Amino acid sequence: PSLDFYARLRNKEVKIKTAAGNQIVGTLVAYSPYDLLIEIAGGEQIILPKHAIAFTSSPTLKRREEGVA
Repeated sequence: PSLDFYARLRNKEVKIKTAAGNQIVGTLVAYSPYDLLIEIAGGEQIILPKHAIAFTSSPTLKRREEGVA
């Protein structure tokens, strides 16, 4: 995905499924062309390489796509 995709998700809750099958839920704090910085429960932050991501979703984007502001 382009960086514009991640720009729309910045500071929003995201659900990420990794290539290994794990699910990560947290807030997208920052991103680069290669990594995402995710804040998970308890304020812990993790760096997730983009090549390890199988799928990314956000409740905010789903609502927008369904026509609800």
